[in-house]
Amino acid sequence: MPSKKPGTTRSPRQSPKPGQIDAAPASGQRSVRPAAVRPPTKRGGAAGRSSPPDHGFVKIVEWSPEDGCYVGSAPPLVGRCCHGDEEADVFRQLCAVVEDWLEIYRREGRPLPTSLVGRRFSGKFQLRLGSDLHRLLALRAASANRSINDLAVEAIEKTLSAG
Repeated sequence: MPSKKPGTTRSPRQSPKPGQIDAAPASGQRSVRPAAVRPPTKRGGAAGRSSPPDHGFVKIVEWSPEDGCYVGSAPPLVGRCCHGDEEADVFRQLCAVVEDWLEIYRREGRPLPTSLVGRRFSGKFQLRLGSDLHRLLALRAASANRSINDLAVEAIEKTLSAG
């Protein structure tokens, strides 16, 4: 996130192109959580805020340890687009940003990105990785007497739940 004063919002013209997600800050990984998950707050408790779907897009406000503030996004419509010290303020900013983006799409006559709300996930996807990484994964799985799938799932869970 660019360094800005807490509570400020990027206008749609300064945001990434519609459908793109901002890159993670160099200092750490971006935490991506489903709307139903309430991420940890800076105080260590459960908090975070997500709204019911709005025009088919969920709004997510989560604490970002890397940025030291709350960050809002509405994937896949807009990535990390607003931030601040107060969760409720960031949620209000996010609502305004989403409405701005929806207006831009309407005004330009462009179709909205496909929402993830209500989408069914099969629990499987194909992953392409280099042969060296595949070999390393197979060796680690074999040495732990586990399947490649189990080891890969564990690594993904650890990565996505960190933060």
